[in-house]
Amino acid sequence: MKYKIQLTRYLLASYFLTSFIYASDLDKLRETHHCPYGNLKGCKLNGWNLPSSNLEGADLEGADLRGANLRGANLKGAKLEGANLYGADLSGAQGIEGLRLPNLSLLQAPGRIHRIQTGTSILDLRDYGPRDIAYFSPTLSFLSPSPINAFALGYLHEIYGDNPEIAYEFYKQAANEGVREAMNNLGWMCENGYGLISPDRGRAERHYEDAQDGQGHFLPMAKFNFRRIVANYSDDPGAQYCLAKAWAKGPPEAVSHNIDLAQAILYYEKAAEKGHPQAAYELGRHYYNGLGVPKDYREAYKWFKEAAIGKHQLDAMVMLGRMHEFGQYVVQDLTQAFKWYNKAAMHDDQGALAKVGDFYAKGVGVTQDLEEARKSYHKAAVRGKVSALYNAGRMCELLAQAEKDAGAEQEAKKYYMEAKKYYEDAVAKECFEALFNLASLYERGRGVEQDLRQAISLYEEAELHEHANTSAKLVLLRQQPDAPIDILEEVGRFSGMTAAWIRAELGQDYEIIYEGAPLYSLSEDFQQAMGALTKYLQELPQEGRRLNHMLILQDPYLKAYLDMNFDDISDEEISLEAFRQIQQDLERAYNPSHPAYTEDLASQLPSLFEDKLLHDNQEALRRIFLRVYNRIIQQEGQGEPLEEGTVEVVHGDAPEAIDADERNLQYRQGTAAALFLQNNERCADGFSEFLQEKLWSLTFEGTRGRPLGFHISKVITNYKRHFLQLHRNPLPGAHEEATEAGRLLEERVRLPLGLPQIFNHPTYPTWGEGEDTKYSPSKVIKRFFKGGTLHFSNSDSSSLYTEVPPLTVKALTELIMNASLQKKEIPTEALIEFARQDLFCLPKLSQAFEEFEENDFFDPHNSPNPYKPAFFEYILMRHGYLTD
Repeated sequence: MKYKIQLTRYLLASYFLTSFIYASDLDKLRETHHCPYGNLKGCKLNGWNLPSSNLEGADLEGADLRGANLRGANLKGAKLEGANLYGADLSGAQGIEGLRLPNLSLLQAPGRIHRIQTGTSILDLRDYGPRDIAYFSPTLSFLSPSPINAFALGYLHEIYGDNPEIAYEFYKQAANEGVREAMNNLGWMCENGYGLISPDRGRAERHYEDAQDGQGHFLPMAKFNFRRIVANYSDDPGAQYCLAKAWAKGPPEAVSHNIDLAQAILYYEKAAEKGHPQAAYELGRHYYNGLGVPKDYREAYKWFKEAAIGKHQLDAMVMLGRMHEFGQYVVQDLTQAFKWYNKAAMHDDQGALAKVGDFYAKGVGVTQDLEEARKSYHKAAVRGKVSALYNAGRMCELLAQAEKDAGAEQEAKKYYMEAKKYYEDAVAKECFEALFNLASLYERGRGVEQDLRQAISLYEEAELHEHANTSAKLVLLRQQPDAPIDILEEVGRFSGMTAAWIRAELGQDYEIIYEGAPLYSLSEDFQQAMGALTKYLQELPQEGRRLNHMLILQDPYLKAYLDMNFDDISDEEISLEAFRQIQQDLERAYNPSHPAYTEDLASQLPSLFEDKLLHDNQEALRRIFLRVYNRIIQQEGQGEPLEEGTVEVVHGDAPEAIDADERNLQYRQGTAAALFLQNNERCADGFSEFLQEKLWSLTFEGTRGRPLGFHISKVITNYKRHFLQLHRNPLPGAHEEATEAGRLLEERVRLPLGLPQIFNHPTYPTWGEGEDTKYSPSKVIKRFFKGGTLHFSNSDSSSLYTEVPPLTVKALTELIMNASLQKKEIPTEALIEFARQDLFCLPKLSQAFEEFEENDFFDPHNSPNPYKPAFFEYILMRHGYLTD
């Protein structure tokens, strides 16, 4: 029976295929959605899903494109004469402006509904075609008649049938049974005049409006269509504004249309020109932020003013205040800014109230008045602005201090108690910045009984919420400062160590050999670079604060700490015999089964050692390998601790008893082996580069207890590494050249830049463009400080210019600031430890975090950044990176 039904379905459906025209390019379009300049003349593409297709110049004359999804398609130069585009989705399509299509606004708008809920599932009629009319037909199908089936037949006849009146009748049948989707689609047919003598906007509007449930809730698509038809045909500014909001917002509820800011701008403008204040504000906002239009402060100011004057649009008043405050289009005028903020504040706008509080607190644009500031913050807080609670508390503290200075202790106490209440309310509403201030009240006994335990508890809670000031405060509360350290004495000692290291390296007289003859002598490169630096320094002015160029290049702290962190490696440890033993150890480590150390990886061990490590000229690579290997197997916590006792492990044919310590060691060896073997596919230079990078990352694991100089040096070294990366050609097709030239450059300037890596003889056969003068060490070192422009090209004659910024006092200070405050590369405790041990910094630290007074180094009221640029500049001075 089922077979007969299916056969009947397809035999009857064949009737609907008699008019299907197959053009020569139809299969190509079906398979790829790309058919530029194809012959699709007269093809039936109704209901096809072709988003983002390339149909540039295609011949679509007379094609049936009813209901086709052509969203985002490229239709530049396409021929569409006589094509049936009824219900096609052309939103975002390219090239349609020049096609002179009728009803273009409808073609760019969503309208018809093709999905409907059927119990717990969704019926998407785009998945069905003309064959399926028989499937849903109550007379031809085994399906029972239902409103859903009537809706489906309406849709299929609308898109694939030859008689739109049949579609209309099926939709009407479904609509009479309460199917709101059918009501929407009836409206769409009426609006387009499909199945009617002519478009009937009035009937369309009624159908859209009928698509509501018993509670008056619109079907989302019908609501959008109702707004659109009213906005387009009644010229109602309110409807135009609502439609613009729908286009700007994207899919409202379940409406499946894209965000279209161009349409939003169009309708905002129509509504604004008719005096709609909210539309004028939104239009100004789009021009201000460059949303859908080029950023234009002049247009933004015009529409904000239009919305604000006479219409009291509060958001527009706030934006006018902002534009006057920051001098955007108009000349900066803080008095005018205050005027506009205050106008909005008089209508209880919470944002404006907070800004008025800011102006009164700082005395900008108006006479300073802390009490007025408190009142304004209080009003903003009452209206829901949580940060205003914190600011109101701050004003109370300042007012209390003023009363205290005037001898009015009781008034001061009242203000402190009020501040405490504001801070508690702020914390309750998750404004955790107030924790620090609340803790300071307990610490100093202001408005409450002094309670250091409660103060420390609150400071610790603030630290959990990453309040930057709390680290310094807790250090000062818990500890007494250690004996001051003479950092410059360390600078001299470390510089001596670094100079000795450089001399030892130069004594090796490393050479890079090309085709049997030395190509470069690294000692000569070093002398060339230092000579260029000396000449450059002679050209610089000698007065004022300036960089200590030589110390920046030497990088003394990092090299000294690296030497402390890694044991020296002897020639015996990197001998061929020693490495054959390591190979055997790694083969044995496979048996304890490290999760990443698979059998497939273990089988590659011989190739790793034979091809890359066990050659007479690979001493440097073995040295780097051994440092990484030793660091991994010495690390604690690699793998789960094993219970005491022995187990039997099979090696070869014989079982062997090993204890827990040995198993843990083998687990760590397995970690190292997996890491190495996962990179075994790289060439020798690539493998060397991987080891250098891994050594670099291992160096900085667990370094939070290191002195500040180490962290600064790490940041500067990363800056040097980034500087060298700028010399690698980024153009397509230049990867091999970039790799070769980059590796060669790194070896040549390793010593002049003070990079703490091990020399490893490169093995590239061609060197890219290593002999280009821009890669000479003298030019590179000068460029490191002075900056410059790098020119790159490739085989396709493409060019690119890369700007290298100069390294100045300001740039270096900002580099360290950014590493401390944003990237968190320099731990806060290292900054505080330095300040505690420096005789000049300590009084300023105490003034800021004990007396809560701002100075030139610290601002305790500025979170999350209490550190000023002068503090970082002083740090660089004390560590020798800057000189006077």
